[in-house]
Amino acid sequence: MKSAEIQRDRLRPVTSRGNALVKALRQAATRGEASDDGWVALEGVRLVEEALRSGLRLRAIFFRESAAAVAKRLLPQVSAKTEALLLPDEVFAGASGKENPQGVAALAEPRRS
Repeated sequence: MKSAEIQRDRLRPVTSRGNALVKALRQAATRGEASDDGWVALEGVRLVEEALRSGLRLRAIFFRESAAAVAKRLLPQVSAKTEALLLPDEVFAGASGKENPQGVAALAEPRRS
């Protein structure tokens, strides 16, 4: 099986705005604070890459359908324990809280000081 096929198999398609993880992302992104269960939203390639490099624990990573190149680049760096979701562009845009979303977002556990 080719790498691209493995990555595509790893992405779980979610089309509903009512999905619990999509709701948690929207809540954290639009409020600008942690979700009710303590996860923070990260949006954009640079923020997500930095979170991965620094070892932050991700609950879920979200890719919009039109950002296949971003998914191909980032997914190999994401723990197998992290849920990876593929969202239609309009669902992603509604959940990310950004006017011009970059195509990747994540729910991360903030570091405790």
